[in-house]
Amino acid sequence: MNNTLIKTDAMSAFQTWYLVDIDARIELVAKSFLHHEVCDDVTMAKIRNDIEIFVSKTLPMPGPTGESNELYTQGRGVALIGDFTAHGDSLSVLVHVVIALMTGNTALVATDSEALSGRLNTVGLDFPQGVLQVVSIEEWMQLCDENIAVVTLVGEQAPTAETASLLAGNIGAITAIIEDTGHLDSSLLNDPRLSFRYITECTRTINVTAVGGNATLLELSH
Repeated sequence: MNNTLIKTDAMSAFQTWYLVDIDARIELVAKSFLHHEVCDDVTMAKIRNDIEIFVSKTLPMPGPTGESNELYTQGRGVALIGDFTAHGDSLSVLVHVVIALMTGNTALVATDSEALSGRLNTVGLDFPQGVLQVVSIEEWMQLCDENIAVVTLVGEQAPTAETASLLAGNIGAITAIIEDTGHLDSSLLNDPRLSFRYITECTRTINVTAVGGNATLLELSH
């Protein structure tokens, strides 16, 4: 499959994947990764706990004129996650993949590790087409364009400067860049708010007073 089709599938899948209830999405991802023994129980429990505390709740915010406001989150879009680890430890990459999927993004994982590719391809069969895909690391630069919402570079050998320079020349929304050393003791990987980097906040407003009692719905993404 060429890069255009890969990204098209990922973008198409995002349009329905982010609409899945977040609690159901968390359960689906956790069940799949644990069933295929791709992620251990302790790591998965921490990821789930952090997302459930900091991301999954919809916050009510009553307005001064009677409107009802709700603050919630959704995925940013397609997340491109690159495996540039040199020490052969793929758990750090898997943590980012799990968080990206649970928070409502679709994921493209670039890696040259046959073991990681095999495990992720197996897991990907549990999800709708395009939600989780694996590509070769040599396709990294060709995939970094305006269709990607989040770019995650994992590992000390990551081409961070080259990637940032390429993304800066893209047209459209600014692409979020996440840099991780890939070491399991890194501060980023152990940050309970790591999922914030994969989401965008949205506000839903239901106004039942300003138009004579007819409810109107406004929805804004920040």
